[in-house]
Formats: sequence, structure tokens, C-alpha cells
Amino acid sequence: MTQQTLRAGELELVVDGARGGSIMAFRQRGFDLMRPWDGVSEDPRTYASFPLVPFSGRVDHARFRFEGRSYALAPNFPPEPHAIHGDGWTSPWQTIAADRASAELELVHDAPGDVLRYRATQLFWLYPDHLEIAMSLTNRGPEPMPFGLGHHPYFGDRDQARLSAGVSGVWLPDDLNVPKQLEPVPPLWAFARDRPVDELVLDHVFQGWDGKARIDWPEAGRALLIEADELYRHLVVYVPPGQPFFCVEPVSMIGDGFNLLTDGVEGTGVRVLAPGESMRGSMYFRPAQAA
Repeated sequence: MTQQTLRAGELELVVDGARGGSIMAFRQRGFDLMRPWDGVSEDPRTYASFPLVPFSGRVDHARFRFEGRSYALAPNFPPEPHAIHGDGWTSPWQTIAADRASAELELVHDAPGDVLRYRATQLFWLYPDHLEIAMSLTNRGPEPMPFGLGHHPYFGDRDQARLSAGVSGVWLPDDLNVPKQLEPVPPLWAFARDRPVDELVLDHVFQGWDGKARIDWPEAGRALLIEADELYRHLVVYVPPGQPFFCVEPVSMIGDGFNLLTDGVEGTGVRVLAPGESMRGSMYFRPAQAA
């Protein structure tokens, strides 16, 4: 049994190691704070949230350059030619420990032929008033390599939802949705204060996130505060046209950050880890009353 149901106070969290170490449900008194899994589909994009390990976003045509070498990854998002979101969301995680209100999951990706060799962990702590997800990653390879972390939560009741978050810039993508150019946030996409989500059409990574975001569902009288440690200073907002859901994703790096780092771009958020070196950081999801 790889699925764990954690409870604390009025909160309930369901995590599943076999299904990409993903969250399947997060709710408070029957209200779904994340869009729940339908219990049928095995597409990770139908889960409540999945981990982004060992990078987030797209790697352009599944290739990146680092320290004078070129590396090929496996394209994993057909019909796109890219590698996206790493291995974590499509790999089984092992449950290391679990009790009534916490669970620790581990993923070891360390075969000799792996381009990025690492050990990643997720520690889910459910408290009566919030959820903490502590993520870590250790480079198990023989040389320094670039890495990133994040989580990809989905939210429902989009037609009622309002989003607030402070960001300083947005990365504009090319025709294949790979970030290329950092620009100021235009008014059309701004959500600094209480923006109706249904007014947005986005699949962009925002830079200079202050580590705080808020989603309000005024009709339900509910809200969710999202906070993150210093590691996560980029925010992906995904509001696809014609869909009932949206995503607000704390991430440590921009999409295609490995290549942009090699090109000399500053502020990618990519962490270069020496052999045995680790990166770690927590994100927090706190229910509240709607404003």
C-alpha cells in the first residue's frame, strides 16, 4: 500500500508514493484546497500536485549544455520535443517513514547512465493549520551538475478563484513554449492584488517572487496562503484556456534554466551542486478565510 492518508485537525492530505510521490488530495472540512485526483486516470496531470525533480519546466529539445559538454535527456511530453519536469513526477517513490500526520518519501536516480544522478526526498508534515512540504536533493554523480526543485499543485473552482502574488518579471517563451526573454509584467498578466483567475490565460514563469501567494474563493468563504523558503523565488502560473483548473507552482528555477545559465543569464535559480552537495527548502500551504 503506497497511498498514505494524513490527518491533523480539520486537514486531510493523501499522498501516493507509487504515483510519482504525488499529492492526490488536500482538503479542509470537505473543501478541496487542491483539485483532487479523480481516482481513475493515471496521468500525473490529473493528480492534485506532483514534485518537480531534478528540474522544473522544459529543457529545450531535451538537451542542455554545461561546463563545455552537451547532455541529452529523454523527451517525455509528446508531441513536444522537450524534456519537462524531470523524473520525479513519473517515477515511483519509496516511503521511508510515515505516521498519522507525516510521511517521508525518497527517490534515488543513480544508474551509471543517468545524466543527472541524485537522491531526492519529500517530507510532508500536516499540522492542524497548515501543510509543509520539505524537499531536498543531493547530487550523487561524480561531478558538479545543475539541479532544480519545485511542486506543481492544481486548483479547482477557477471561475470563482482570485489570485494575489508579488513578482517582478515574466519570462516570455518562444513558439515551443521555452522561456527566452525576461520582461516586466504587463497589466494583462498582473495579479499583484486579488485578480480573478478567469481573466488570465497563462503558462509562464515569473521571476522575483517574494515567496507569498494567496488564492481566494470568496463564494465558498475559503482561501489558501502559499509561502516558500528562499530556495523558491520563481512562480509558474498556468491558466489554460477552456479548462476548469489552474496551477500556481513554487519553483526554484526558470524553464530551460540549465541552458540559460550556460549562456550567462543571471537569476535563473539553477543550483550547481558538487558531488555529495545538497539543496533543500520548504513550501507551506495554509488555509484561511476568504478576504
